[in-house]
Amino acid sequence: MGKERGDPAVAGWVALLVGSYSVCEVLFSGMWGMLSDRVGRKPVLIVGLVGSAIAPVIFGLSKSLPLALVARLLDGFFCGNVGVIRTYIAELADPSNQAQAFGLLSLSFSAGILIGPTLGGILSEPAQSMPKVFAGTVFDVFPYLLPNLSYAAVALAALVVGIFSLKETRQGGRTAKQLQQRLVASNRDVELAESATANVTSAWSLRLRRLLLAAGLFSGYTSGRLQSFVLVMSLPQSMNGLALGPRDFAYLQVAAGVVILITQLFVYKPLLRILGPHLCLTAGVILTVLLTIPLPATGLVADPDRFGMWRLVPVAAWQGLSQVGFSTALPTMFMLVNRECSPCNRGAVNGWQNSFSALCRGIFPFLSAELVSIGCKMEGPPLHLAGGRYLSFFVNMAFAMATAMLIWRQRPACGSAVSVHCTANSDRSTELRCSAPHRGGVTTTAVDEEPNNEKSSPNNRPLHIKSGEVDESQPDQQTHDGFSEDVQGS
Repeated sequence: MGKERGDPAVAGWVALLVGSYSVCEVLFSGMWGMLSDRVGRKPVLIVGLVGSAIAPVIFGLSKSLPLALVARLLDGFFCGNVGVIRTYIAELADPSNQAQAFGLLSLSFSAGILIGPTLGGILSEPAQSMPKVFAGTVFDVFPYLLPNLSYAAVALAALVVGIFSLKETRQGGRTAKQLQQRLVASNRDVELAESATANVTSAWSLRLRRLLLAAGLFSGYTSGRLQSFVLVMSLPQSMNGLALGPRDFAYLQVAAGVVILITQLFVYKPLLRILGPHLCLTAGVILTVLLTIPLPATGLVADPDRFGMWRLVPVAAWQGLSQVGFSTALPTMFMLVNRECSPCNRGAVNGWQNSFSALCRGIFPFLSAELVSIGCKMEGPPLHLAGGRYLSFFVNMAFAMATAMLIWRQRPACGSAVSVHCTANSDRSTELRCSAPHRGGVTTTAVDEEPNNEKSSPNNRPLHIKSGEVDESQPDQQTHDGFSEDVQGS
């Protein structure tokens, strides 16, 4: 592309190419989410997959850095609909399998992070690595086209599956606000109806804003911690560092992937059932904080001549245990955000949450890199501060604790909540449930069922008042001052 390896300008262009993707994600995630609330989830996902299939091909065919930048901007623009994926999963799942659904989503992201770079490294410059097959072909002229074609092929396969298999999960007809107006108009329980109306007017409630702040801080904390880990573990032996290289990090990444797989398949769902979502998320975050404290002890095995490959064992154990915390906290965060949404703004909420999280993922690694640099300087004269290189880890802990405190404050207050559930049934009817717990553990529930083909006036249909016991041990039961939607697939 007109630049030689080692050219100082290359580093600037690499930063620009990497950062441009995140910038587009910040700018356009909210737009995709709001668009999905208006036209549906499936059309937005299909458009995003089309863009994800085209942008890599343009990038692979780029012979100039400006064209490569255009391809990255295009890719970031279309991949801004990641929040719509979370919206779709939340509406496709029901309370009994929502945790497992978001756990599998987190697992798929982790698998992509593991497989993507590996595949890219293997398939890059194939004319040099496999000259008998690719020498003199188009891949000799465009050395990075093959890995990008592989990414485009995956996106194209997902596009075909999406067109023929995805079902629209956005509720048609009346919005949640209109449904609740019907509840107010015909409900015999005036107090319950007024509480439901108050919930609608606070779709972007303080609880929801606190939860979005916690999600952004947690995302920034995760990316900043990873950046600090890579920088500190790659410090040279002259600085008493472990001097880990790309191959070593690949081994650690594989070990972390195995731990994530085991956690999602065997640990996460039972743990969520026992602790509940808020305590599960808080415990996962605090586990990663506690694991930061013994991290400096890995420097005791930094000498490669003395410990060889065994020096990777404590680092791998630390990384694996950290992934237990992250792989329980991350899907639970997605689940809580979607439970706090209203049916009419779930796409927008997930979009803006992804936008804010992308912003934090862009800022925190930069700050962490600066803190690692400052900490390394503190180890020299005049301070001679031992362990200064770990400064970024301990500063980052403050954001993790802030996340844990915000989530802990989100715990539902027993006996003071009204919850509203809108369900799209298999017969294309819409069911609205508004529940309020009363003294003695009994909840009054107003159920409004309306088949879409029914012609009668909404106010002419009575609401059925039901009562039931509140089981506070179930994390899936909603008893908060927001309201949520459970959509069951047909």
